[in-house]
Amino acid sequence: MDVVDLRVLALAATDSYSMWQEEAMSETWMSYRSEDRFILVDPQHESRHPEELDHLYRLEVPMASPGPLGHGDESEVATFEPLDAALGAAAEADGLIAVGRRRGFGVWDLAWYGPAGSEKHLAKVLKERPDAHLRVSADPDWTHYRNKLLPRGKDLHRARNGLVVWQLLQAGDNLDAPREIEFLVYLSLIH
Repeated sequence: MDVVDLRVLALAATDSYSMWQEEAMSETWMSYRSEDRFILVDPQHESRHPEELDHLYRLEVPMASPGPLGHGDESEVATFEPLDAALGAAAEADGLIAVGRRRGFGVWDLAWYGPAGSEKHLAKVLKERPDAHLRVSADPDWTHYRNKLLPRGKDLHRARNGLVVWQLLQAGDNLDAPREIEFLVYLSLIH
């Protein structure tokens, strides 16, 4: 039997244990790292999304403290939380649904979908942040969601691993405890 340390799995899922703990997760949302970005996505819309929500609302907010890797340090995350809460409430008031966010290269990149012309409350919140850029574009096929937010390949494995670790944490599990595992590898013979 081999011993597995779940902290290693958490690190593999996001490459940053402290940032793993900072990301808000739920039963449906997944967090992973890809292309030097941390990504938080709600995959429940992958197979079906509401047709009336045919416009992408994409907001880019420069980070005040991007840190050496451009992901934002812990102070950046704490500083962004109040704005994030205000944006979330405004988007909900506008009838938008949050689908994901990317964090990297010194920028918070948030995404919602909704009908055209639904940014009234978001615009009010953004008056306080003239450095933020809101772009609204038609995206009836949810291309941004599918191509930029949803995990694929190795990223999908990392996201699923991260979700398992998050569920263990929610259940009160201790990630510091090594675990014994058994595994088998089947190899086919080629003649």
